[in-house]
Amino acid sequence: MSSQVIIPSVENLCLRSACCCGYCGYSCNAQDRPLGCTREQTFCCCQQQSGFQVLTGNTTKRACVAYMCLQSILNCEKPGVNEFVVVENSCKGLCCCCVDCGNAAKASCCPTPITCCGAQGQCCCAYYRCNFPCDNYAPCELGCCSIFCIDKVEIIKEAEAKVRERSSKGAIVAVIVEKGGAPTIAEEMDR
Repeated sequence: MSSQVIIPSVENLCLRSACCCGYCGYSCNAQDRPLGCTREQTFCCCQQQSGFQVLTGNTTKRACVAYMCLQSILNCEKPGVNEFVVVENSCKGLCCCCVDCGNAAKASCCPTPITCCGAQGQCCCAYYRCNFPCDNYAPCELGCCSIFCIDKVEIIKEAEAKVRERSSKGAIVAVIVEKGGAPTIAEEMDR
């Protein structure tokens, strides 16, 4: 399981509402995301992801509680990294034999591009995304229950199309800032 947030395409969200630089909506399509909750947050140079999901189908995992954590502090030996990472950690676990959960966080010095504040997440079938200042992923909109005074859905669709294009080339699926958030738990656990 990755705690990375996967927001359904904006045209697939029902009862979409927006105020300034954030929006939310609902999608009960099981293909969008398994049952669970995930979130990503960015505040200046700190990024964090966390989440859990209920395992469905046949699973061979058995444990009341099992966790594995990794932590790195002032690691200057990461090849291919252009930013100085002060601290990063990640945890992955299993709870009650049927809930996959995890957390990843990173604090770095002067990341580029830098986002003042951003968040996106999912709780069951509710999704949200916001950024300050506004950007193409969460532009300045105003509306409630799919009735909009200011509707910029076309700008969001164009930004989503760029993300899908990058993800087909091996980039991450959802982003708060264009370079991504904290490392996904799968990446950390593979290390």
